[in-house]
Amino acid sequence: MDTCPLLPAVAQELRTYLDGRETGCVFESNRLKSYTTRYVQRLVHEAAQRVGIAKRVTPHRLRASVATILLDAGMPLDQVQKFLRHKRITTTQIYAETSLQGMSDNYLRAFGQKK
Repeated sequence: MDTCPLLPAVAQELRTYLDGRETGCVFESNRLKSYTTRYVQRLVHEAAQRVGIAKRVTPHRLRASVATILLDAGMPLDQVQKFLRHKRITTTQIYAETSLQGMSDNYLRAFGQKK
């Protein structure tokens, strides 16, 4: 069984959404089929437009952003690798961009400077 860490509130909403379902995809179309890749891309694009994001947003870009947020919050690279299900850590290193703020914080921490 595959697992994914979720915030407690999200986990509860997901339990309610699934409401006893034991088989099938987590998110299904009204025809009880899994969504196509193209449909998910369109959903993400439309959601970004609704909240006023002008940049091109894709599922891949969201995934990279989550990786960056996790790394900036201090999650070790090997844990981010497992979270993203990468076989090689080098893939995670390329995929997850490090922010300038994160680099600055780590530099100051390494040389004993207080913020």
